[in-house]
Amino acid sequence: CNPMDLSYYFQKGSPSWREAADPLVGVFKAEYWLFATKSKGYWHSPDLIHWQLIPQSGQGLPVDNDAPGVFVIGDKLYWTAINSGIYETGDPAKGEWKLFSNAKSQGDPDLFLDDDGRVYYYGGCSTGGTFQGQELDPKNGFAPLTPRKTLFKADASKHGAEIFAEPTDPPPYKKTGSWFEGPVMTKHQGKYY
Repeated sequence: CNPMDLSYYFQKGSPSWREAADPLVGVFKAEYWLFATKSKGYWHSPDLIHWQLIPQSGQGLPVDNDAPGVFVIGDKLYWTAINSGIYETGDPAKGEWKLFSNAKSQGDPDLFLDDDGRVYYYGGCSTGGTFQGQELDPKNGFAPLTPRKTLFKADASKHGAEIFAEPTDPPPYKKTGSWFEGPVMTKHQGKYY
């Protein structure tokens, strides 16, 4: 059971299920912002204990898009998701965002700001697919500075975790091949992970 008591959105259809897949917490102005897939908004917390939903009903962000990614440059918080542009705000508590760039990701997006101010896009989400990366220009609407380059290819026989099945499916798995999604870049003590 998730220990966080959040007002999750229930998907329509039968059977109905709670959503909030692909969660990501960003730190902006010393407070926490939780974004998740198809949640009709996002959550704010000053302390990682108490959370408030910031609803987005037809305004601001297309929060029903999958796999959100966020990052901070200066006094702006940026948001993107699969097949979305890049949006920005200086005050996410107000729920007001504006489209900053029409650049659309292909697959689960991760935007990474390096220590030198350079910005990189990482993405991928497919059966037997790849993770790709490219440098973006933050001073020019995140326009590509380089072509997208394949960084990793899916290979369940070598990577194990790429099994194309649900976590609750018992082996032997009925589905075959690899499922590759959710790339994330981070840096710790001078090393990239």
